[in-house]
Amino acid sequence: MGHTLPIPTVVSTNPHFVSSEFWRGDVWPAPNYQVAKGLAAYGLHAQAARIANLTVANALKAGISERYDSNTGAALGVKGLGMSATVITMMLDGLTSRYRLRALGTAE
Repeated sequence: MGHTLPIPTVVSTNPHFVSSEFWRGDVWPAPNYQVAKGLAAYGLHAQAARIANLTVANALKAGISERYDSNTGAALGVKGLGMSATVITMMLDGLTSRYRLRALGTAE
């Protein structure tokens, strides 16, 4: 089964995988940001944008949360967790292709 969200904490073929369980298959925005940033640094912009776009789109739909169910995208854990605001950082860093933000006072 494909994942609604990329970069689950455990591969789905692992016998301990559970898409909603804490570090057993759930998805966290901060690691997704780190992976997308690394891919972009190596010139893999399409792959970085895919991860960032899916992560941001899900956060806009489900709300900012600590972590998400990798299959359904449902919010899990602490709602509004500050660390998970990295979804905004993905947009500010230009990692997304669908969502764009810029800091106030900066040129386009």
